[in-house]
Amino acid sequence: MKKQQSFFLCLILGVTLGIVSKYLDTFTAYDGDWLMNIASYLGDLFTRLGIWILIATTIAAYSKTQINSALNTFTFFTGMLISYYLYSAYLFGVFSTSDIIYWSILALLSPFLAVIVWNAKNNTSLSWFLPALPIAFMLTLSLGLVFFT
Repeated sequence: MKKQQSFFLCLILGVTLGIVSKYLDTFTAYDGDWLMNIASYLGDLFTRLGIWILIATTIAAYSKTQINSALNTFTFFTGMLISYYLYSAYLFGVFSTSDIIYWSILALLSPFLAVIVWNAKNNTSLSWFLPALPIAFMLTLSLGLVFFT
C-alpha cells in the first residue's frame, strides 16, 4: 500500500506542477505590480531544466528503494508531461512536437538517472563522486544563464 501511495503522490505532484508551470507561462512581468512580477519569475523558473532536475533528484534520493526511485521519477515526469501538453493543447490548440520528443526522452532516461542518485545517497563509497553528476549539470545550466543575461 505504501509503494502505491508514493507512486500516486508522485503522479499527483507531476500533474499539478505540469498544470501550474503551463499556467505560469501565460504571465508577463508588469512594471509596478509585484504580484505579476512574482508569477512571471516563477514562470521563467519552471521553464528551466534545472528546477525539474532538482525535483527529480529529491524524489529519487528520498525513495525507499532503487526500484521506487526509478518508478517515482518516471511517474512524476509522465504526469508532468501529460498534464503540461494537454493543458497546452487546450489553451493554444497546438504544441511543439520537438519539445515533446525532448522531454519524453528525458522522462525515459529518468529512471536510470534516479537509480544513480539513489545509489549516491545510500552507498558511502559512491557518495563521493556520484552527486557531482547532477550538480555539474545544474552548474552548467546556471553558468549559461549568467552569460546570456
